Amino acid sequence: MTPEKYVKQILKLVTCGKNKKKDISRQLLSEIQERMDNQESLETIISSMGSIREIADGFNESLSAEDKKQWKKEKNLKILGIVVLVILVICFLFFMMIPKTNEISESEIFDETTVQNALMQTIDYLDAEDYNSLKQMSTDNLAAIFTKEKMDEVKAQICEGGFGNRISLGNVYMIEVAQSGKHFVTCQAQVSYENIIITYTISFDENMKLSGLYMK
Repeated sequence: MTPEKYVKQILKLVTCGKNKKKDISRQLLSEIQERMDNQESLETIISSMGSIREIADGFNESLSAEDKKQWKKEKNLKILGIVVLVILVICFLFFMMIPKTNEISESEIFDETTVQNALMQTIDYLDAEDYNSLKQMSTDNLAAIFTKEKMDEVKAQICEGGFGNRISLGNVYMIEVAQSGKHFVTCQAQVSYENIIITYTISFDENMKLSGLYMK
C-alpha cells in the first residue's frame, strides 16, 4: 500500500466536501511523509495511527455543520448525476431500437431498380408456386415457410377459392428502414387477381435476401 492509497481509504469515510477532503489529504500525507523522512516505515506509521475507521471518525467528529452540509450536497449531486446518466443511456438505447425510415431514393445501401426487380421476382415466384426459388432467395428464418402445404394454408385463410390469375399490378411503394444498426428495405404492392386484391408487404435485408412477407 502507498501513502496515497491509505489516505484515499480514509477520505472515503469522511463526510465532508471535496475542498475539505483536499485539506485533510494534504495534512495526512504531510505527516506521513515527515515520519518516513525520519526513517519510519509506512507499516509502522499506519499501525501507530490507528485503523482507517478510527481516523475517519476522528475527522468526522471535528467537522463543522457547514462541512457536513457540503458533503450531503455533493453526495446528492453525484446521485443526481448517476440518475441522469442512466436516463440518458436508456433514452439512447430506446432511440436506437426505434425504426428509422428513409426514402429509397436517398438510400446509400439499396438501389431502387434492384429492389423493384427483386419485389417483382418474389411475386412471380409466389404466383407460380415456385417455393424452391423463394427459399433460395430468402433468409434462413423465412425460408422455412416456403412449402406448398404452408403456403396453401395461408392462401386459403385469405381467400378460400384461391386467388385466380393475376390481372394487374398497382403502384409500388418502397422505404428503407434502419433499426439497431441493421438496414432493410420494405416494399408494398397491391396486386389484383381474378378473385381478390392482395396487398403484399415484402422486405429485403442489406444483402437483398427476402426477409419478410405479409399478405392481406
